[in-house]
Amino acid sequence: MSQTNTDAHYRVVDQSSRLLAYLSAVAREVGPAPVRDVRHHEFTLWPADVPSHRAVLAGPTQERLSWLQVKRVPQPAQVTVPEDLQPLLDARSIAEPTDQPRLRPEAVDAWLRAQVPDPDEEAQLDADAQEPEARPDLEAEDEDEPATEVPDVDEQRAILREELDEKFSAWLSTTWQNWVAVVTPDLAARALYGKLYGLHLRAEAEQDQYEVVWGHSVISYRGEGVGVVAPLLTAPVVVEMDDNDGSIRVTPERTVELELDALEGTGLSGFEGLVALRAKVQETPPDPWSPEEIAGVRGQIVFPLGQDATLSSSTDPAPATGKPVLNEGWVLMLRKRPLRQERFYDELSDKLRETERVPDALASVVADKDIVDHALRALGHDVDTDDGTARRLLMPLPTNEDQERIARQLSHSRGVTVQGPPGTGKSHTIVNLLSHLVAQGKRVLVTAQNDQALRVLRDKIPEQLRDLSVAVLGSTPAAMEDLRSSAQSMQDSLSSIDPRREEKRISELGDKIDQVRENLRRTDLALIEALRSEQREYPLPAGPVRAPQLAEWVTSRRGIDVIPDRVPAQSRIPLNPDELIELQDLAQTIDPGDAERAGLDLPDENWLPAGAQLRQLFDRIDELQTTVTSLESGGLRIEAVDRLSHSALEATAQSARQEAQALETLGGDWETRLAQGILHGNPAVAFTIEHNHAVGAKLAEARAMKSQTAGHEIEVPDGDPHIQLPLLRQWSERLAAGKKLPLVGARDLKELSNQVKVSGYPVRTAQQVDLVAWAVRLRAMLVEVRRLMASAYEPFNIPLPDQGTAFQFEAEQLAQRVVSVHRWWSSVHPGLAGTLAPLTSFADPAGSVQSLQRTGELLSSAAARLEERELSARLHQLAVDLDQRSTQEKSSELWGALGSALAAREPGRWEQVQAESSRLLTVRPRVHRRAELLTRLADAGAPLWARSILASAGDTSVVGDPHDAASAWTVAAARSWLTTLHSESDVSRLMERAHEEAADLRLLIIDLASRSARLRLMQNTKDRQRKALGTWLEATRRAGKGTGKNAPRFLAQARAALPEAMGSVPVWIMPIYRVLENFDPRVSEPFDVVIVDESSQCDLLSLGVLALGEKSVVVGDDKQTSPQAVGVKTDRIFDLQSQFIADLHDKSLLTMDESLYSISGRAFPSTILLREHFRCVPEIISFSNRYYNGKVLPLREVTVPQIGGPLRAVHVADGASVRTGSHRTNRREAEVLVEQIAECSADPHYDGLTFGVVTMMSGPQAQIIESMLVERLGTEEYERRHLRVGNPPVFQGDERNIVFISVVADDDSFAATRTMHEQWANVAASRAQDQLWVFYSVDPSTLNHNDQRRHLVEHVRDAGRRVDPTDLYELTESKFERDVLAQMLERGYDVAPQHKVGAYRIDFMVTVGEGERLAVECDGDSFHGPDKWDEDVRRQRVLERLGWSFWRVRASAYYLDPDAAMQPLWERLDGMKERAVENEERRRAQDAKRAAERLAQLEREAEQAAESAPTKRSDSEDVAAAEDPKSPNSEEPHNIAVASAAPSRSPSARTSSASAEVPPSVIRQWARANGVAVGDRGRLSPEVRRAYDEAHARRSEQVSTEAQEPLALPDNSVAQRTAPDLAATTPPSLAEIENAWHTGQRYQLDYTGSVRPRDGGVDLESAIGEVAARPVIEAMRRARPSGGTFKIDDSGILVTYQDRVPAFVMRVAPENWFPGHLRSAQR
Repeated sequence: MSQTNTDAHYRVVDQSSRLLAYLSAVAREVGPAPVRDVRHHEFTLWPADVPSHRAVLAGPTQERLSWLQVKRVPQPAQVTVPEDLQPLLDARSIAEPTDQPRLRPEAVDAWLRAQVPDPDEEAQLDADAQEPEARPDLEAEDEDEPATEVPDVDEQRAILREELDEKFSAWLSTTWQNWVAVVTPDLAARALYGKLYGLHLRAEAEQDQYEVVWGHSVISYRGEGVGVVAPLLTAPVVVEMDDNDGSIRVTPERTVELELDALEGTGLSGFEGLVALRAKVQETPPDPWSPEEIAGVRGQIVFPLGQDATLSSSTDPAPATGKPVLNEGWVLMLRKRPLRQERFYDELSDKLRETERVPDALASVVADKDIVDHALRALGHDVDTDDGTARRLLMPLPTNEDQERIARQLSHSRGVTVQGPPGTGKSHTIVNLLSHLVAQGKRVLVTAQNDQALRVLRDKIPEQLRDLSVAVLGSTPAAMEDLRSSAQSMQDSLSSIDPRREEKRISELGDKIDQVRENLRRTDLALIEALRSEQREYPLPAGPVRAPQLAEWVTSRRGIDVIPDRVPAQSRIPLNPDELIELQDLAQTIDPGDAERAGLDLPDENWLPAGAQLRQLFDRIDELQTTVTSLESGGLRIEAVDRLSHSALEATAQSARQEAQALETLGGDWETRLAQGILHGNPAVAFTIEHNHAVGAKLAEARAMKSQTAGHEIEVPDGDPHIQLPLLRQWSERLAAGKKLPLVGARDLKELSNQVKVSGYPVRTAQQVDLVAWAVRLRAMLVEVRRLMASAYEPFNIPLPDQGTAFQFEAEQLAQRVVSVHRWWSSVHPGLAGTLAPLTSFADPAGSVQSLQRTGELLSSAAARLEERELSARLHQLAVDLDQRSTQEKSSELWGALGSALAAREPGRWEQVQAESSRLLTVRPRVHRRAELLTRLADAGAPLWARSILASAGDTSVVGDPHDAASAWTVAAARSWLTTLHSESDVSRLMERAHEEAADLRLLIIDLASRSARLRLMQNTKDRQRKALGTWLEATRRAGKGTGKNAPRFLAQARAALPEAMGSVPVWIMPIYRVLENFDPRVSEPFDVVIVDESSQCDLLSLGVLALGEKSVVVGDDKQTSPQAVGVKTDRIFDLQSQFIADLHDKSLLTMDESLYSISGRAFPSTILLREHFRCVPEIISFSNRYYNGKVLPLREVTVPQIGGPLRAVHVADGASVRTGSHRTNRREAEVLVEQIAECSADPHYDGLTFGVVTMMSGPQAQIIESMLVERLGTEEYERRHLRVGNPPVFQGDERNIVFISVVADDDSFAATRTMHEQWANVAASRAQDQLWVFYSVDPSTLNHNDQRRHLVEHVRDAGRRVDPTDLYELTESKFERDVLAQMLERGYDVAPQHKVGAYRIDFMVTVGEGERLAVECDGDSFHGPDKWDEDVRRQRVLERLGWSFWRVRASAYYLDPDAAMQPLWERLDGMKERAVENEERRRAQDAKRAAERLAQLEREAEQAAESAPTKRSDSEDVAAAEDPKSPNSEEPHNIAVASAAPSRSPSARTSSASAEVPPSVIRQWARANGVAVGDRGRLSPEVRRAYDEAHARRSEQVSTEAQEPLALPDNSVAQRTAPDLAATTPPSLAEIENAWHTGQRYQLDYTGSVRPRDGGVDLESAIGEVAARPVIEAMRRARPSGGTFKIDDSGILVTYQDRVPAFVMRVAPENWFPGHLRSAQR
């Protein structure tokens, strides 16, 4: 290790450790101070706040986990108010049971004046209503009239007032008080439900910043000048809504802990004892709902606090004094989440210094690359090569180049920074990356600032890999059970792995993946080539042309195109005009019968024998048959000879002769005896032969011995070899030792030595003694051989050779002759006899020399038989050949005639047939010439044409003009070239194959990734980690639901085992705050890769997560919301920088407003930009694209066209922004926005779509809208729509189908031009997938030209509209496209030329119905450039990933045969049309079902409301309530039920005209709207009132009394009314109204009075004229003065949505509506 590396290592470790210490100090500095008095939290719930009600369940049970559950309580029925009191009662005073009802003084005064008019007052009013110039005459007339007595008006009014007060008091003391007593508990339960639901929304939206905590045993204490009111036993809880019954449940996340933060620094005596108790409580946490356990713990808490500490039985917190008081109550609170960052960084820093580990990613933040390289080399790491993970990318989801680049860059980098603009598939990218990394055996942590960015991520992981990941995104029992189930499934899957077999399978899968990728690339190249092939050129006489032009050229020459064949391209016709004329003449002149016979297979004299030859053949056969007869008499068996060939017969004869000679040599007496023994099976033969073999073996040994003494003459006396050989050995040993014979003794040896000589000389050496020994042995062996021969040969008396010097040679000769005799008679004889016996009649043709010789002679003479057979066979074969030729398809009948002549042995007839054949052969040359010409045509490529010429006998229409034949051939060749071009590159098949290969590749990748990941996990997991995971699983299993007695202990054990167990899980998915809670740096194993999503939201204190892995991938976007250092003391941060990280070059940038994304961008500068946008439709994301210089490529298309255009701007002209504290609110804008959401929610076209609301200002505007939405929609619908309300930072990482933006501001009091405002606008606009609404009160033109709110409003407001269909042809780019478009339009299809999908264009988009569209591409009529074709294929692949289906047509195929080319398109579109019809029918059935269910629900609610009425009403009251559409059965929350019991002098009893009942403001509004003049001070003249009465009298005649509401109530004026000449005689039923709302077409009335379809187009006045449109528009404006959504069904029923139900407006005739929009409406 070099000194440079060592120094760098220590430096990096030191700087990294100090950076972590700095982060710890910053966390301590900026962290939230403990709230000592929990009553200061913005949300607290005490026991006293929980009402006693059947819907409120406090405390857990064995079946219920929740500590608090509140069920839904229906809205209580409203109090019943008598009809005569209703106009006089202040409605606001009876909204709640806590209110005090009161009469409105001004209404009472008006009522009294109406009941008892004052003549003087009336006269004065009449005078005021007259014109000034008319008044003198009136006054003059009054002077002449006599005076009349005026009654006492005040007295009458006083009496009426007294009666009214008595009636009001009676109602107050009975009906009102009874109602209050009944509804108060229900309202209290509803209030608690609403409070908890608000808490649920808040905690869910800001869970990374806030936590909900349930505290038990609240202590009250004052010390060191601070008061403490805080619970000591706390547990985080989850506030969740049950999807089934809508109840709110508060469920604990984990066991209680002893929390002492509020008591630190208060000087509490005995605090140290509480610290000691905390560890004990953590080890054995108590059940806070067990009286015994909680009493024990409370006693242990109070004990160390001294004698002044007391226990209180009260559930309310005691006053904070110097004496600690611990109560028995609890508190539910929302507080800032303590992130425990300080502890985390301290532990991480200690671990780093202890192990001296260099976390690559974190080290890259504190040091340059070169220094980090040196530091890693000091640890033995290879920093110059990549880690090999990118050699084979294993990404299971579709990828693009940017995503693959991340994996490749990560393989050789310590970290990668990824910029992910909104909706660019960050989750998709992360899933691909982590799947790839896990398949390489890597452990990965995926984290983000909050949960919402991670929620969908795990669901995107392929199912086969999902159980390898653990997502800690919630703490509910269900979430924890999911966590446990995932870990258990993963552990179970590892138990069955066979490593060797799995390695083999992984290798095989890798090879398959490589092969499929290669195939896929080849397919793409083939597709590219197919597209490029349209630009190939074909040489015509006038010059080369491309395929499309060639197809048109071929089509233009159909008149001469007589050749039906696919003749070779660029070939020439093989016949000149003269030859074609000749062919035509031959076809016309040759008789078809003669041509047919001459063309048949005729007998040929060169092949057949002549008649004379046939006669000679017959004679020779007769001669041979005579010879064969004589042989048969001599003993030859002819039938056996017939089975032999000539060669076999000759070979057999030769064999007989040879074996006869061999047998002669083996003759003799003993040979005969032995032969007879063999033939008769004498057993002695086996004995003799066996011992003869032994003789042979002994003789072989003797030969070997003889070879030892070769060349020497040995003299040795006779004697016993058993005596002589030991003496010779003794003698040899002495000589070898250099010794002589002993002088004394050894007499035998001395005698032997004296008698032995070698080559005549005495023996002197050991070698000579050895030669003598061999001679002794040989003599003994030959003696033994003779004895053995005598025994063996005795049975057949075979004479033995004499014992002498020649004995050995003669013995060998005799033994060999015995073998030869035995072999001939035992082996040769049986086979030879078997061969010869069938051929002769002899008993044993091989039994003697004579029989063998005779047999040979007979066989040699049998050749005559063979010749006779050969000649007969020749005749037979001739007959067979003639028969075969006669039966062939083109055989002449003459073959049969020859066969008959042969069978009859008539040479004369044979000659006659041959003569006939010769005659026919003379006709053949002309037929052959015709055939030659036809063959030349066929061989040149026109066989069909050749056959047609022959079949038509040279018809001119088939042959054509011979002088145009060359041109016709050129046309056919060009057509053939085109056909070949199309067949060799079938685009449709290539596209289908590419889809199949891509699907196969995905499955293979998933399989390989799953297997590889599990195998690597099994190999890499340490034993302690495996055991810890087992402990965690068992503890969580035994804890069960958490309600058992020992459950807290088991849960504590599981929590303790989790940090170690984390090392045995490949993928962890959790937000940063949960990482800090669950990851223990001292125990948990570092990850290989840390992936941080939405890192631009992560502040400085998130930096430490980079230290948890060797490498990092940081995904974010500095164009979206970033941290804001609000309230942070910058000077203090700078001081900490100087203290801890003074030597870091960029220390001044490491402040609280610095995002992790920015830090990563400096550490890993090669930022990768994700460009493909998948979330929003192009019209929406085009706004955000300005922040990325147009680099974002929008790829998403409209998928819910039924909701209308994607951009909607709503100007709230009467909106007003009001300052509330340090923030601003705009209640009117909120009301309009909420009303629009209610309309969308009720619209079936929005079914299944999610909603979100973004406010462009912080503060209470979001809470106001949220409260309105909950009240307007109800919690069930709120949850179903996944509604979320908040400012842009709250929505970062989230998305919704429909987003509604509230701008809030109404003036230019500030300019939103900072970077933060750009980020907010970017985030706000890009959350919407399908539709974006912007509600604004401010005039955007008054804002700064760089104000982001102005940009946003103007972008949405000024969105362009679709191109008019008349311009379709102008959008096409070529004649080919125009021709194809014309055909599609002729068939009535909805076609959009040059349809834009983000940065791409599609030649045509054909829409056949909702959700059914097809991309049609026209290929080949123009040149795109050398790279365009590859780009086309890549574009198609991208769009196919988005769900597009393609159909391609080639220009050359189209112009060659338009009908055939387009037929597949018509078939495909027909299938799509059928699916669209089925889908529409299914949707309509669903709409009808929902309408019926809605109607049934309304009826049930009405019945429930009637049953829950607090007091019994009279029959007349019931009738009145039923008739009143605003009765308590309606869903209006605070409507007043009107009873019919009224005094005889009601406020309206004495008026008969409509204008008398209507407030003047309503009449003035009507007059101005209808052009009736009103006085300059707003006075209403009698003429105005009469006009109003007449208009409404006509209208009243046409409206059903059932459906009509009192005209005196202006806010109810929408109910079923119609314009005068457009009204129907019969109003629709409730079911018809519901059906019209659910099935009708949508139209929008804007605030200017313009009516348009929701998807754009001309307005109603422009479509049908102002006169026809005006009555309908007026009716719509009366219903919705500020504009809104309307629907109209096919029958003309026009409805809108009010008070959460559809409301009827009018019936509309077809002539008063958009032409063609009403199919069945009638006047």
